[in-house]
Amino acid sequence: MVKSGIIHTSADTKANRRALLLTYHFPPGNAVGAMRWEKFSRYFSEHDWAIDVIADHPNVVSAEGKERLASLPPGVRVYGVPTTPITSERLINTLWGLKNRLRAPAAGHDPGTTQTQQPVRATSLPREEIRWRLGSLHSWKSAYVAWGDYANGMRWARDVMRTARREFVTGTHSVVISCGPPHLVHEAARRIAKRTGIPFVMDMRDPWSLVQRLPITFANPLWYRYAKKYEQRVIATASMVVANTDKQRSALARLYPEAANKIITVMNGYDDEPLPEGKRQDRFTALYAGTIYLDRDPRPLFDAASKLVAEMRVRPEDFQVLFVGDVATYGGVSTRQLASEAGIGEFFDVKPRMPREEVYGLMAGAHLLVLLPQDSDMAVPAKLYEYCRFDSSVLALAKQGSSVEAVLRGSGASVVDPHDVDGMFNTLKSAYMRHLDGSNPERVHLDQKFSRGSQANVFLDALDDRLGWTPEPT
Repeated sequence: MVKSGIIHTSADTKANRRALLLTYHFPPGNAVGAMRWEKFSRYFSEHDWAIDVIADHPNVVSAEGKERLASLPPGVRVYGVPTTPITSERLINTLWGLKNRLRAPAAGHDPGTTQTQQPVRATSLPREEIRWRLGSLHSWKSAYVAWGDYANGMRWARDVMRTARREFVTGTHSVVISCGPPHLVHEAARRIAKRTGIPFVMDMRDPWSLVQRLPITFANPLWYRYAKKYEQRVIATASMVVANTDKQRSALARLYPEAANKIITVMNGYDDEPLPEGKRQDRFTALYAGTIYLDRDPRPLFDAASKLVAEMRVRPEDFQVLFVGDVATYGGVSTRQLASEAGIGEFFDVKPRMPREEVYGLMAGAHLLVLLPQDSDMAVPAKLYEYCRFDSSVLALAKQGSSVEAVLRGSGASVVDPHDVDGMFNTLKSAYMRHLDGSNPERVHLDQKFSRGSQANVFLDALDDRLGWTPEPT
């Protein structure tokens, strides 16, 4: 069993201020949520901040994880606290695993090539459909899982607080910052701030009580009740609340008008680091890289690609749709099956998750980068900022007025409604025709304000203002 302890310590620094950062996702973890503070730490270091990080402690540290730890700036120390499920959840997981093994297909069976067409099933629910039904077995099951989700979150938060008390001397830090989801890390930060008397900053990468869709396993009103209870408590005591988009900030200000003047927006932003070179092939490639979950339905894109193939009589050696990452299934159905049903089985391929540098190489070689839809209009997938660094066209499936559309407005990207198959077809056709003409893809250009450095400066300036700290004259 992995024990809590230090994972990484970098070169000493003479920084005048030190922050305590609580975030479940941080290197060596490879979740996309880890990138926010992995990147922000560089700018904090440049502005005279050192950071002590308490994050999840993985069972195994990959080679890529070690490289990311090694690239952290001076003054960053990382402490790991492993996740330990509550006893009742371990029992449920054991029984659930046994059930899945009994229902698993025979050895050698490939669900991606099965002849039996499986229907797509809902794996998440929008907030407006989440209700309590007294006679529903699902309501009782989802309530239990919702309770377990928060019980586990509080268990990890308490372990984080114990680690903070054990490892750090009171008075060491100027501020405690929490970054979620998982959001109960904010409760840990609130309690540490209350005990030590230092300011508390709440950083929300995604909405909490305002989240617009939940996995069906815990899609229950009880989950929202817990969310509102804890969110209200931490926002009331935070010195500053950071939202990831203007739309999220506005929604929080409406929900908590008494805290509106301390809620700011700090987006993720695009980075300015060198990119690997990618060789663009003669075969036109429309690429999606990332994860398929919740409502990221690829079927309208497949229908648009099928329409292109039929109208222009495209051959498989001339055109492909490529998915990379955790993209093997949608709604419990193989994406290969869904592509075949749309008539583009020969034009579709899937690659598993791979190191970031390899993914970047594929992005650099793609002609069109695709952002799949989401109905969470307050969030911007971090992948959007990565896409905009490459010399490739971008097709974003997003609604007008969403945070995604707001970021891409005027950038040259094609923003198409998630249900507008004809609009997707027109974008695919236009990009493919430019490819046939020998023209280079039209690169997206975001405003400088959307750079990671600009967003980090917003955070740092607001933090200095809240703490009343003035840099020493040079």
